[in-house]
Amino acid sequence: MDPNLSNIGNLLEVAKPIVPLSMLPSDVEVFDCYDTTCLKCKICGGKSGTLQIINHINNCEYGLSRQKLGPSGPYIINDGVDLSLTIPRGYIVVLQREYGEISKESVTPIIGSFGAGPCVILCMRDRTTTKTILAHIDAISENYMDPFFKYDSQTTDVFIVGGDESSDLVYEILVKLHHRSFDIKLAHIVDNAGNNFAINCITGQVCLNDVEELTRTSMSDDDIHRHKMNNFRLMFPGKLSKLVIKE
Repeated sequence: MDPNLSNIGNLLEVAKPIVPLSMLPSDVEVFDCYDTTCLKCKICGGKSGTLQIINHINNCEYGLSRQKLGPSGPYIINDGVDLSLTIPRGYIVVLQREYGEISKESVTPIIGSFGAGPCVILCMRDRTTTKTILAHIDAISENYMDPFFKYDSQTTDVFIVGGDESSDLVYEILVKLHHRSFDIKLAHIVDNAGNNFAINCITGQVCLNDVEELTRTSMSDDDIHRHKMNNFRLMFPGKLSKLVIKE
């Protein structure tokens, strides 16, 4: 990574979105079908329907619908974060398309989520107040940055975990953060695996990708029930749902 760039600047460089491969006109054949025109790839013989989207076959180079720009992940940044946090049963669990906010006055100082990839776990912690927000964002979450932008970029540490090469979500989040002058304290992104993350809002200690610590062995019975009930709404686009957390 470039030492002359900020943490988020480096991530923006290496995590640029993957882009569709463009077919050369010389590799496309037009033919008549269903009273309209369809397309055929001269390389592999794959044909389109009336929407003119070619179904490439036989490992055709154009069948690789996306081409990565730059090196493969994971992309990792750790700017002095203590990764020694252990998780008690009953920590505040944020499920997919949810967010929660805690502080030193909350019933527990630990909040986290698990299984992010291609989803993204985004977390902010205000160093002066200990107020901490964490969300589990998916590709069809709507207005997902709204709860975060009340935080002051000058006093806030940002943590981002998850994402994979099948989605532009990570890059989209990084751009939004960069526009608001946030930098990244900890990143573990685009590793094409399910990721887990939790943080102690008082100490700033973090637990990262310790599956046994963060998955159902540490979830309360209420969390497990909520997880089952949450699955149906995830079939449709929607805003993040805010957890009600006791003080």
